[in-house]
Amino acid sequence: MSFIERASIKRKQMLIVMLITSVALLLACAAFGAYEVLNFRKTMLRNLTTLAEIVGDNSAVALDFDDPKAAQETLASLRVEPNITGACIYDKAGRVFAQFDRAGNGPTLKPPPFQLEGHVFSRSELTLFHPIAYKGDAVGTVYIVSDMEALYSRLGRYG
Repeated sequence: MSFIERASIKRKQMLIVMLITSVALLLACAAFGAYEVLNFRKTMLRNLTTLAEIVGDNSAVALDFDDPKAAQETLASLRVEPNITGACIYDKAGRVFAQFDRAGNGPTLKPPPFQLEGHVFSRSELTLFHPIAYKGDAVGTVYIVSDMEALYSRLGRYG
């Protein structure tokens, strides 16, 4: 005879209530976790886009006057953002104009083929291409790579 067959009606009802409550709690936690991941990714993309716009605005003149040193200095300011692992600026012909790579990050950044605009989330990073405009003309593109450590540490704290 199993436990369920021997249990009283009261115990069987209690078991059913506990089971339903546990399943509802697990579903609520899963929904909360999924919402948090989607919302954090959206916020992360918005922040990275804002950062790309700032870098683009600050390096537009350097692109217009063909001054890669000034663009390099602008990219070097990304050091204050700990999740940025690398960045580069492309000129309007699609050539790498200036590049930033976080020191001690292993292999150096290998800029991908030129894209005008877009973003891609992967398991370990977010990559973003953002156009640079100066006086109404497209003069280049900013490419920024950010790791996903902030998301994973946040999920770890929730866990």
